[in-house]
Parts: sequence; C-alpha cells; structure tokens
Amino acid sequence: MATKKAKKPAKKAAPKKAAKKAAPKKAAKKAAPKKAAKKAAPKKAKAKRKPNAAFMKALTPSAALAAVVGAKALPRTEAVKQIWAYIRKNKLQDAKNKRMINADDKLKVVFGGKSQVSMFDMAKHLSKHLKMHCSILLGIIKATIMSAFLPLNKQSDHDQIISYKTLRILMGLAGIFLPLLVFTGKAVAEKSFQLEFSISDYYDNTAGGDILVGVLFALSFFLFAYKGPESVDNKVANAGSVMAMGVALFPTTVKGWVHYAHFVFAIGLFTVFIIFSVYLFRKTKKDTAPTPEKKQRNKLYLCCGLVMIGCIAALAVSMFFFEAACEKYSLVFWGEAIALTAFGISWLTKAEWLYLVDKPQ
Repeated sequence: MATKKAKKPAKKAAPKKAAKKAAPKKAAKKAAPKKAAKKAAPKKAKAKRKPNAAFMKALTPSAALAAVVGAKALPRTEAVKQIWAYIRKNKLQDAKNKRMINADDKLKVVFGGKSQVSMFDMAKHLSKHLKMHCSILLGIIKATIMSAFLPLNKQSDHDQIISYKTLRILMGLAGIFLPLLVFTGKAVAEKSFQLEFSISDYYDNTAGGDILVGVLFALSFFLFAYKGPESVDNKVANAGSVMAMGVALFPTTVKGWVHYAHFVFAIGLFTVFIIFSVYLFRKTKKDTAPTPEKKQRNKLYLCCGLVMIGCIAALAVSMFFFEAACEKYSLVFWGEAIALTAFGISWLTKAEWLYLVDKPQ
C-alpha cells in the first residue's frame, strides 16, 4: 500500500515541472505584443480634440449678466467660467451643500429673482441672458433669404429626403399642437396654468420657450425643404421659412426694434399660410379635371384661409381697442391658436392623410 502511494506523486510531479518550464516561454511570447501596444498608444494621444464650434460662438450678455461678466460678447463656455470665478471670489457656494449657489444682489437678477439655485440649474438661467450677436443673426437671415430666392433646379422624386406627404403631415401637426405644447411645457416646468398674452410670450418661459423656438425652427426647415409643383410654390415656401426663423430669432418679449421685427415676421408667416390655403393648394393641373374629392378639399382650403384672415383681423382690432380684455382673457393666444389650427387642417388636408382622399379611378 505504501509503495503504491509513493509512485502516484512521482508521476504527477513530472508534468508539473514541464509546465513550469513551458510557462515562461508562453509568457515571453505574450509579453512582446503588449510592449508594442504600449508604444503605439502615445501616437493616438497626440491628436487634440477640437472644441465644438457651437460653444465658441460669441454671445451678447444681457444687462443683468453684464454686471457680472462684462458687456463684451463672449462664448458660452467663457461666460460659465467667469460666473464660477465670481462665485468663488465672493464665496457664494453654500458651505453645507456645495451643489447650491447663494445668489447676491447681482446674481439674483440673473437667476430670475431666486436667492439660491443648484449648479445644475445655473446653465439654464444663464442661457436666458446670452443672446446671439446681431451680426450672426443678420448673417443667418441673409443666407436664408439668398437661398430662398435663388433659381431652383428641377428636382425629381429621388431628390426628396422627405416625401411631400410627410412634410405636409408634419407641418399640419406642428401648427395644431404648438399652442398645446407651449402651454403644457409651462405647466410642467413652472406648475402654472396661467395663459400668456400670446403664444410668442411663452418665449421667456423655461420649457415653453424651448418648445416654441424648436417648433418654429422645425417649421422653417419643413418650409425650406418643401418643393411644390411650380416655382411659385417654392418661392412662397422659402419666404415662409425666412419668416418662421425670424419669429424664432426675434422674440416679442424684447423691447425696441426686436419686438417690432417679431411682429413683422409673424404677420409675414401667417400671410404665407393664407396664400397656401387660399391660392396654391386650390390650383389644379392643366388639362386635368378636378376630382369630386379635390373640389371638396378646395372648399376646405378656402374655409381655412378665411378663418386665418378673420383671426388676424380680429386680433388687430382687439389689440388696438380692447387691450384690457386681451390681457384678462388671453384673446391673442386664443386667436393665434385658432389660426394655427386652421393652418394645420389645411396642410393635413393637402396631404390626403385621413380624409378626402382621391379614390382610384
């Protein structure tokens, strides 16, 4: 029994030694590529990451923010750095909770009257006080106007990134739901169900303002991408694209010439909507008889156009002669909401999405 037990460990010992001798060879082979990989790594690290151009654009600070960072135009990132330098210099970071900033008299104006805000909400408040420089605004508008009225080459269906039907549906839905979206945005963000004087007055609200500007830019893109059957359709759509962008870039809440520019762009945008409904949508191809569904759609287009005209006229009269009632009952908001709904119905009808679809012959 003893001799058998002695033999067993002798057999197991042999392969262990062989394994130990073989191990360094494998380790040596694996070690070579690791060293090569370490040498190759520094080459990739030499490439510097370029900053996002959007964050480097010079923005003009408001009067309230200029009292802290100066009146000179500066990038958003630089404004944040200077705000933090001001906070540290004046020891405004809360001692117990480092995430909170205790506002002094200057920062309280920037933070919308709040005496304390979190560092995560600070950027949101800063964005309200940083506006795009006038030269940048004029450059964007100039480029858009130039592209809007340049001669357009004929395009085939293959050139369309978004189909005509999809564009019309998106335009219609954006118009119908815009009043509801800005109202809901304010209600959720500020827990307030109070209607603003007009849809444009939601610009200064947190979520409501973001939704308003986002939808307006989307409308501008949709109109610019829209290509009608004739060149006049394209020119009117491109003009509407400029107007929608102007409404977004020139808020009505800013006093002075910016306020009047917003008014001009808004009137121009609704004029484009009316031209589409009353004239362009009601045209029929030459040498083609309109279908019964087309005749019904034409009546609906005309009704939508007349509703928009009536709303704009009523708003003009009420703002001049019944200003108190406009303030109390938000008549301008409701007038704009009805006009946008008529615009949306007109574009959904043109898409032949859910109703009045031409029957196959």
